[in-house]
Amino acid sequence: METIVQNDMYLMIKRAVSEAIKEERMNLYLSLLPEVDEDEMKDIISKHGKPSKNNEYEDMTNLIFSEN
Repeated sequence: METIVQNDMYLMIKRAVSEAIKEERMNLYLSLLPEVDEDEMKDIISKHGKPSKNNEYEDMTNLIFSEN
């Protein structure tokens, strides 16, 4: 029975640490993104056009949000 309690404790701690790391990773990600106001966004669109519907990049958000 003691092993079950230890295993449960291990899983709870593992989950809590994983959630804390995920939250801190998200905070870091958000802190690295510059904010753009409406005027800046209009200027960017006028210079570069609207993004096309087909993605010319690889979506990397799964790396940020994954728990591994």
